[in-house]
Amino acid sequence: VVVGIQVLDINDNDPILLNLPYNTSVSEGAPVHTSITRVRAQDSDSDRNALLTYSITAGNTDGSFYINETSGVVQVNRPLDRERVAEYSLTITVKDNPDNPRIARRDSELLVVAVLDVNDNRPIFTQSSYRGEISENSPT
Repeated sequence: VVVGIQVLDINDNDPILLNLPYNTSVSEGAPVHTSITRVRAQDSDSDRNALLTYSITAGNTDGSFYINETSGVVQVNRPLDRERVAEYSLTITVKDNPDNPRIARRDSELLVVAVLDVNDNRPIFTQSSYRGEISENSPT
């Protein structure tokens, strides 16, 4: 008799973020949906235990950024203003086995996004009028 034995995978490996921690930048004039970077991870498990989902779990002030949960692509989600927030420290989390959160394993790292300035504010005088005096025989 030939007996076949199939070993079923258990979720015993953590997913690992491959390209984080990472620093990048984006212009404050970047349109919504501009891609900034792609986060990548791997998991040594197989089948459903190796399916990965990505999320931003901290640092996403006002929902300024979005991450595609399956591809890991990070995009601008709303207009940015460097004068308001010059840098974001986003905690990116990857989680495996989306079907069973009870046994899911995860990894988290920082993605630091610097917002680059665009000349979008005109200079403003601090007073409504200015007055100075000079003698008529002052050198040029």
